[in-house]
Amino acid sequence: MELFHKMISGFLGIPERQISSTLHLLGEGATIPFISRYRKEVTGGLDEVQIEQIKEQHDKLCDIAKRKETILGTITEQGKLTAELEKRINDTWNPTELEDIYLPYKPKRKTRAEAARQKGLEPLATILMLQRENNLDARAASFVKGEVKDVEDALKGARDIIAEQVNEDERARNAVRNQFARQAEISAKVVKGKEEEAAKYRDYFDFSEPLKRCTSHRLLAIRRAESEGLLKVSITPDDEACIERLERQFVRGNNECSRQVNEATIDAYKRLLKPSIETEFAAQSKEKADDEAIRPGTAQRLDLAAEQLELVAGVQEIPRPRAHQAAHGQVQLGLDLPQQVGVGRQAAHGQCAAKFQPVRSPLLCGAGGGEAVNADFQQLHIRSHPFAFSPLYHRLWDTASPARPGLRRACRSYKVHNK
Repeated sequence: MELFHKMISGFLGIPERQISSTLHLLGEGATIPFISRYRKEVTGGLDEVQIEQIKEQHDKLCDIAKRKETILGTITEQGKLTAELEKRINDTWNPTELEDIYLPYKPKRKTRAEAARQKGLEPLATILMLQRENNLDARAASFVKGEVKDVEDALKGARDIIAEQVNEDERARNAVRNQFARQAEISAKVVKGKEEEAAKYRDYFDFSEPLKRCTSHRLLAIRRAESEGLLKVSITPDDEACIERLERQFVRGNNECSRQVNEATIDAYKRLLKPSIETEFAAQSKEKADDEAIRPGTAQRLDLAAEQLELVAGVQEIPRPRAHQAAHGQVQLGLDLPQQVGVGRQAAHGQCAAKFQPVRSPLLCGAGGGEAVNADFQQLHIRSHPFAFSPLYHRLWDTASPARPGLRRACRSYKVHNK
């Protein structure tokens, strides 16, 4: 546990004492709004954003620790756990690196490589990888038996085994990751026959841009269109550069064995490595876009939403007892926030419009209970153009301006329904 405190402190730049006190309060069941408001003397004055960050980092580390236990147990059952491997797993706190270490030992479905192993072709794959055999056809012919029909079938099975080995190699995966990070482009094309339905996404009908330069609102719009079945999206690096790096690592000769290994390496990249790393970068870029959307730099758009709520609803004095109930979570409030957020005026790249459905409900409480947005409407139906600001809705409160406590508390303290 102390290790977690030290790691969180280093990551967030918050003293370990404050980390420890905050996690102790969270462990006792205290809520984030309660801690930030009533336990400042314990946490050293940490605000809601900092407390949430501490909780998130702690939850991530706990998840990694549980994953390590599962991985160590699985490898131990296989009888393949060495002291060196155990140390590597215990010392690793990067989830991607941890999964790379585990990949060669991970129980697999029946893959092409596994089918080849069952045919007894793994020794032939080893011969190919050594790249020393000068009479390959004769050696491969000795494996033609049982389910192996001919020499070509034997070589194909051996290449499948090599392709899986290339895919599971940490150095190879990191080499491809580096190429993705430096050169990958995100491309989008409209699905054939859906041009009219996807008219609002026309800017992305034939879109291509370096992934590292793609802004968050563009990426979120593209991903939304993809989820609606209107665009086909891909993230692709320079394939030739990736294959060249893999060849430098695995191909070490110029004989027939080397040519077989080269063919297996290309197959590994196209069939296994590239799709795997593309999925990884798609998830990472989406997460990054979500985080950028709710950073303080975009708080002005949250302020805009709050201003509109106040303009529509008005601000009024509320009775102290009701304010007290709301501040302590005794008032139920549901917010229906669809995937795009924006209220009443232009935000990001589109016109935004809000529709409020009046529902009899208690008040939406502001900070301190002295003022509140008049919530005759319990459910807010906010619709916007797909290019508008699109955050992680349950974390809106993180970056809402301190001048907008009602919006911040509403999005954090109460149940958020994201339909």
